[in-house]
Amino acid sequence: MKILSSDDSYKLALKAFAREFEAETGATIEIVSPPNPHGWYYLEPLLEADVFSEDPQFDIFCQNREFAFQIEPHLLPLNSLIEKFDYDMKEFLKPVYRFDSGMPRHPDTRVGLPIRILSPFIFYRKDLIKEFPTTWDDYETMLEEYTGGGKFGLAVEGMAYPYHPFGGVHDLNKVFIARYLSFGDPMFTSDWNPLITGEMGVAALEMLKRQIDRYASPDWINWGWKEAADAFLSGKVAVIETVGTDLLHRLQDSTQSEVVDKWDVGLYPGNGIAPYTIHNMLILKYCKHPEAAFEFIAYCTGPESARRLYFDYHEQSARKSVLNSPQALAKDPSLGTRVESLERAIPIYLPVPQCYEIEEALWGGVTLSTYGYLSAKDALDYTARRLKILFRGNPPVGEYKY
Repeated sequence: MKILSSDDSYKLALKAFAREFEAETGATIEIVSPPNPHGWYYLEPLLEADVFSEDPQFDIFCQNREFAFQIEPHLLPLNSLIEKFDYDMKEFLKPVYRFDSGMPRHPDTRVGLPIRILSPFIFYRKDLIKEFPTTWDDYETMLEEYTGGGKFGLAVEGMAYPYHPFGGVHDLNKVFIARYLSFGDPMFTSDWNPLITGEMGVAALEMLKRQIDRYASPDWINWGWKEAADAFLSGKVAVIETVGTDLLHRLQDSTQSEVVDKWDVGLYPGNGIAPYTIHNMLILKYCKHPEAAFEFIAYCTGPESARRLYFDYHEQSARKSVLNSPQALAKDPSLGTRVESLERAIPIYLPVPQCYEIEEALWGGVTLSTYGYLSAKDALDYTARRLKILFRGNPPVGEYKY
């Protein structure tokens, strides 16, 4: 079997699971990963080209769930295999059931099993901040209190994907959406008119820009995951908003962190909702041995491998039973709040083939405003025009559901 996946942080786990599965079953598994830092960007054209080719080479795809929306007709439905092999679908986080159980044209057809989930969290210095604020006004007061004398209240990531046409705003866009969602409105109406580019979106983007301008380091625009994490780990900032991919590996390592046992996680002010991405394992219809492929993805995503993914490889499992286990909570007391946040989360990528075009339009608006080129209103008007043109020529299938 041949698997297409990104050169991601959980690739070591995937390779270990493949070796074990090979030893147990005799199956041969090859993992193909375009190299970082640009590999993720190449996955979609490579996957699409493969499924439309005369001789598709890949049996399994492993990465963000939204790739499935672009090749839906080429995916193998998993419902009958889940039943046949008695796959354990219990005790995942709520979004796995609420948003990831079907496809736009086939809402009751599951095509992926989740291996990892990511969402922005607010990590803060609990030795400085005794009670985490629940309103945005109090949040800004807190950021102001810890800004000055060469230190800053806030760290965000401005340059996570420098090769993208709109620069490094992938994760900055997540913290903008978290602010918007905190007001309680959906991103779109049921018939796909964008609400996020309206009055509440402008307020959310103005708030993000104000907080960055006043309370973040002037270097924020050049920070990716590692640079922002370094600022928090060195004690230079009091709060960081990040998915934590780099940070969580290092927070409790005294050789890399000056904040060991001095940090915690707080919910986003307002309703505590944040956007999430989930990485699924999918089987292509052209797979010559679909049952063997399913047994492998079941092996990688089942309860035991999910436990190992978290404890041995420091990755965030999509299984609530792992994250809420006594062993996990003893190792990381912040998990309780992170699970609470993930239980409320909604997808950052929408379940339509145009998901990346929608996201790119939002990236553009966030960049143009936070980088100081346009006002929040003008930037989101630009985004709204791009979405209108996109939907006019290619309207989304089905209703938008929040």
